[in-house]
Amino acid sequence: MINLRSIRTKILLWFVSALFFIMIASSLSFYFYMKDFLNSNAERLIRDKNFAVGGWIDFRNKDMNKQVNAYKQSQEANLFIQVTDLNRKVIGRTDNLHSTLPLGETLARKVYQLDNVVITRYQSSKYGNLLIANGTGLNNGIILGFVQVAIQEEEIIKTLDRVIRWILLSIPILLFMSFVLGFFLTKTLIAPFATISGVAKRISFNELGNSRLPIVNPHDELGELTITINELLDRLNDAVNSQQQFVADAAHELRTPLAIMQSEIEISLREKTTNIDIQQILKSNLEEVHRLTAITDNLIVLTRFDSNKGIAEKTNVDLKGMCQQVVGRFNIALTQNDIRFDINGDDTVFIRGNKAYLEQMFINIIDNSIKYSFPKSNIELTINQFNKGAHVLLKDTGIGIPQEELPFIFNRFYRVDKSRSSKIPGSGLGLAIVKSIVDFHQGSIEIKSELGKGTKIFIELP
Repeated sequence: MINLRSIRTKILLWFVSALFFIMIASSLSFYFYMKDFLNSNAERLIRDKNFAVGGWIDFRNKDMNKQVNAYKQSQEANLFIQVTDLNRKVIGRTDNLHSTLPLGETLARKVYQLDNVVITRYQSSKYGNLLIANGTGLNNGIILGFVQVAIQEEEIIKTLDRVIRWILLSIPILLFMSFVLGFFLTKTLIAPFATISGVAKRISFNELGNSRLPIVNPHDELGELTITINELLDRLNDAVNSQQQFVADAAHELRTPLAIMQSEIEISLREKTTNIDIQQILKSNLEEVHRLTAITDNLIVLTRFDSNKGIAEKTNVDLKGMCQQVVGRFNIALTQNDIRFDINGDDTVFIRGNKAYLEQMFINIIDNSIKYSFPKSNIELTINQFNKGAHVLLKDTGIGIPQEELPFIFNRFYRVDKSRSSKIPGSGLGLAIVKSIVDFHQGSIEIKSELGKGTKIFIELP
């Protein structure tokens, strides 16, 4: 049973309908072409015959009937020939013509003045539709009368009738054949869709990483669609894995401070503690609470970006002035580690962006550079205007990042220096937030680093 709502049926109906209109247009074009062709040939025939008769007969010969019959017998076509004098009186006709061909005064004057053949049509009660060539008869270049050569249009009409019958008969047959052919053709064309649909239905959440749609032909539209869907499944699988990893990492990061707090509290309850011990425990717990708060705040920021709620108003931001203020917040850390921090580049750099996000971006990258820089080292921040945007380069001479770690540095909760992660405060979310802020501003970020020699962070903001 044919499903009228299926794509296969719609394609088939469109195909048959288009073919039907093409066949109708082609048939009509062929019919009118044949009609014009047959009429043109018939007119050319009788025009040539008229010229031939007009120049062949001798008006001085009184037996005009004998002359025109002799000419008729020499021709293969069934011609009607009539000859009149200049007064339009019939002086000769072929034996097969038993009525007078019309030659009105207006027509005779026109033929005489033009001295050429004029084609007319006449509906005869005896012979049906006649095509008549009206011309002049000449002897020694002098017009002595009129010559009319006619043929019946019956053969033309019969031929056109046969064309119409052929069209009316062939169109239904061809449409039926095209329907049958299209039915099996669309079945073959739609078969890969059914296969892909079956495979897609079997892809479950647990099989997202292993199952992909079969690619029948990668070079046609279906193949391109299948490749696109497979790429979408790859992205979904990456997103799911990233989400699972994110949950696992978040649980791990949250578990550590909670475990420390739980252990310290249990010890304080189990043993006799002095006021000094309690203060130390409370101080340690407070540090872990701060750590939990920082992790929570960063998770909220990332969640807003993930859910497209990180859409904030953009204004004109003085990037250079902002950076100077941000660096001022780290004066104590810079002084304690004897780190020199230089800001270079253009005097003023303005871009269109969100000031709070951009400020957080600089806080995160500068904080990372200070944490992982050696004492008495240098950090250099260069900001230059580029068209309506800015180029930012942050360069330090710190511990650097191993090459094999660079592809993962924007992952959430990823800590490069795992051996020092317990000593250096942080949650591994700083660069993930920086990446989200750069993406929000439709910019780009790249990090180059060499172990033991330092790190360079390139940021382009449009």
